[in-house]
Amino acid sequence: MAHRVVVAFLLNLFLAPIASAQVRLADVSRLKGQEDNELIGTGLVVGLPGTGDGGNVMPSIRALANKLERMGHPLPNGLPELKQCKNVALVEVRATIPASGSREGNRIDCVVSSIISAKSLAGGELLPTPLVDARRGSEVVYALAQGPVRVKGPAARTGRVLQGCRLERDIYTPFVKDGRITVVLDRDVADFRLAQEVEYRINDQFRLDSQYGGRVLAKARDQVNIEVFIPPQYQQHPAEFVAQVQNLPIDTIPSVARVYIDQQTGLVVVGGEVEITPGAITVKDVLVEVGGSNDRFVSIDPSGGNSRLRSVVEALNAIKMPAEDVIEVVRGLQRNRQLLGKVVIE
Repeated sequence: MAHRVVVAFLLNLFLAPIASAQVRLADVSRLKGQEDNELIGTGLVVGLPGTGDGGNVMPSIRALANKLERMGHPLPNGLPELKQCKNVALVEVRATIPASGSREGNRIDCVVSSIISAKSLAGGELLPTPLVDARRGSEVVYALAQGPVRVKGPAARTGRVLQGCRLERDIYTPFVKDGRITVVLDRDVADFRLAQEVEYRINDQFRLDSQYGGRVLAKARDQVNIEVFIPPQYQQHPAEFVAQVQNLPIDTIPSVARVYIDQQTGLVVVGGEVEITPGAITVKDVLVEVGGSNDRFVSIDPSGGNSRLRSVVEALNAIKMPAEDVIEVVRGLQRNRQLLGKVVIE
């Protein structure tokens, strides 16, 4: 399917084309320990209109039999009683706890995906499903998920239960370890120069009195991580210290020449700094020429010097070139080393 290619100029984590602009440290970083946490479980969706796994799929049938037995309804004749059951699907259930954590009683969405052979989850309802910590493989139940499954399209094998996951216990995301915090720069802006600037800003803002030996608080460990000791006066109030650190101004974020491509949707996001050196590339029956002026082809004349990738993509949009071909042009320019920037493909 052909999609229209979208050209965008975004100040986001993918492109970050911020130059000579002052931002807060919080806008380009996070704290170590403050990450999303995923909960996971295996459950059953029931009430499907004949689109479930089917009575010959033993894992689903066994799961249903176990669920009935736990609810006080054992099967006298065993699994054969469920042989005609087509309204049940075995599913994986996932819920994402935000970086700030969550508290007992809070409700969040969860995603439900068919594990085996269900044709569709439309019209189904998730039975109560316990969720555990996906990273630790813990048996501790952190949440319980249940509710009607909402899907996009009649043949969808993945759906969402809105506000269907209820937290059964608090989930904290601690950010202080051994009296220190670690500032983690966003990967798309992280470099050694920025890490050094952050180190300088923190040390300049929180100079310790001579009675503490003039200890240096912040130290850049690499281009991503800056380790920061919490000053004595803030040891009992780390949140206050973190708030001040995150509010520190950063003068210049380096521009990033980057192209983001989503192959599934045909989305192409082009950073304004991405340039192309003169040259030509052919995709199918179309010649894309940069630095030329032949009207029979897609030709971009930058009037000397390099051209912007934006101009090329806009020209290809104008002739209604399919998205997959536009993506191939971008990849070809990259292979030919004409594209002066980084290409991120998902």
